Amino acid sequence: MPNTKPPVVTASDVAEKYLKVKGRSHIDYGLYCGLGERTNVERAALVATAFKVYLGETTGGMGIDNDELLAKAMAEMMATGLPVSVHCEDPKALKDWKPPKDDPKDTIDYNKSKPEELEAATIKKLAALKDIKGLHIAHLSSRLSLEVRPASFTCEVTPHHMFLNERMGLKCRGKMNPPLRSIGSSSDLWRALIEGRIDIVASDHAPHTVEEKDQRFIDAPAGVPGVETMLPMLLMKVRNNELSIERLVKVTSQRTAEIFKLPTKGRIDVGMDADIITIDMREAGSIRARNLHSKCGWTPFEGMPAVFPKRVFLRGQQVVQDWELVGDMSWGQPVSRAEAKDKKV
Repeated sequence: MPNTKPPVVTASDVAEKYLKVKGRSHIDYGLYCGLGERTNVERAALVATAFKVYLGETTGGMGIDNDELLAKAMAEMMATGLPVSVHCEDPKALKDWKPPKDDPKDTIDYNKSKPEELEAATIKKLAALKDIKGLHIAHLSSRLSLEVRPASFTCEVTPHHMFLNERMGLKCRGKMNPPLRSIGSSSDLWRALIEGRIDIVASDHAPHTVEEKDQRFIDAPAGVPGVETMLPMLLMKVRNNELSIERLVKVTSQRTAEIFKLPTKGRIDVGMDADIITIDMREAGSIRARNLHSKCGWTPFEGMPAVFPKRVFLRGQQVVQDWELVGDMSWGQPVSRAEAKDKKV
């Protein structure tokens, strides 16, 4: 993601970040370019895997606070053919909205400060832009947003918006954008995922450290870790017959590769990358931060049941054995449409 310090909003920012990542990944990866006042969309499209647009508060240098310029930039991004993912929280989209005067003290307050109506109104605002189709809505968090989403927009949901809710007492560790919603909203998102009204599941991984999160609520950064726990929790749902294996594959692999235009990813077939996991569905366990590999040192899903993959293969090379990383960190490579198209197996 581009909302780092410094933010990644130009072609040179993306290129520099690729150099930092090179030789330090066990898996293939792609880098977003964010949208800012310095962004040259045409040049950025030559090096980025996708664009990420933030319509609310985020890292400095991100976003454009002018609707006319935003519409122009969105059209330019769509014209490149790269995927465009949008964080839908634009305070200007909800007319006459007045946020609470008091600073939020917990996840319930935070939900009130960034209500689901704000997200839905932002989606409607984007849908009203001329010639804007095929946008991807990041971390959609409520039934209301599902109801207003145009058929031409794809969308994702996160594990934390399905497994967690505002009343779980997570304090700062439950602070994220969009906020945790009600128990009913979590149930609505699960139903929508099962019924096929949500395209993919995405982790929205934001691994802030324990020290960063354990502050006053207003000062703590938003975001939770989730990349390592997403699939294991969904596999547990499969094990419990609450989610079909076919639907799981669709929302975590096949549809993801289609939306983000990765032609050799997402399926097991002749000519595709041999990205494969093996699973023993009889081996269910619990998520424990001490067993995870993120240096952030915690998880909002502590103690939740999960089924972890036994082995992971990247293009036929084994990179995980019994929860532990194996092999060479240089095996991870950047994904790009041009490189992927020319690969031969």
